[in-house]
Amino acid sequence: RHKAEIQAYNRVYAVRLKTDCLAAYSPNLVCQWCGFSDIRALSIDHVNGDGAQHRKMLSITSHIAGYNFYLWLRKNKYPPGFQVLCLNCQFIKKDKMGETR
Repeated sequence: RHKAEIQAYNRVYAVRLKTDCLAAYSPNLVCQWCGFSDIRALSIDHVNGDGAQHRKMLSITSHIAGYNFYLWLRKNKYPPGFQVLCLNCQFIKKDKMGETR
């Protein structure tokens, strides 16, 4: 009955949650490597490249990884060890450091 309204609310909430998490690690909402600022392509990166292990530890599946990860960050008061990178810089970092998914 109210499916459209609930979906719209959930989209707004998810964007707000992501924005809050990004702002906790980058107050200006920019990639820490290149300065890119389009929030659609910004995400949280595990500084030490241990994202795959962290996702396994949290039992986060790929289709809800971002949302649940952002909830985890907020619940844990935005712990150290994370940074904001654009998707291009994350790809470059992954390649440079030999990180795995």
